[in-house]
Amino acid sequence: MAASLRFDPWSPPRLFPVHRWQRQRFAFRGSVPPSTPRPQPLDAEQRREVELLLLVSLLPRALQASFFSTLRWEAKRRAPWGQDRCKTGSPLLAQRRFPTPTLLGSGANWLRAMLVSECEIGLTTIQTPLAWLSRPARNHALALRAARLGQLAEALGRCPKAEPLPQEAERALAALRR
Repeated sequence: MAASLRFDPWSPPRLFPVHRWQRQRFAFRGSVPPSTPRPQPLDAEQRREVELLLLVSLLPRALQASFFSTLRWEAKRRAPWGQDRCKTGSPLLAQRRFPTPTLLGSGANWLRAMLVSECEIGLTTIQTPLAWLSRPARNHALALRAARLGQLAEALGRCPKAEPLPQEAERALAALRR
């Protein structure tokens, strides 16, 4: 069985000897187009910030900054996942949006608890190493989690027994900091 070489699409094109000879012989013809520069991969800090921005993207604009700063601090504070933490089972990743009747008939306490829970699950997804959860699966799970967070914030803002939304958000963020 022949060994195959790994193909790197960002590597510069290889010039064949015939092409080199033609370029020298016919120097008046056009040059070879330059290769595109290879994009630099994001380091862990930049990747975490992009994922956090995705997680809070569907919250109301007034809450995005406070949630982003608190979740960024919590992601830094908490240790990344280890093998011992995975023995309890896999995290809840991709879940669809809440059905509308579920949110309409729910109380303020349940909505508060679910808002904190969704943030916790989002943080768990961000902390999962790339070797255990691929980037497309991670982005998909975070996008679905963002949709659920947006739904909960909207339902909490409409709930008659709840405080104004900024105060509810501060309460949820205080629960995350514990």
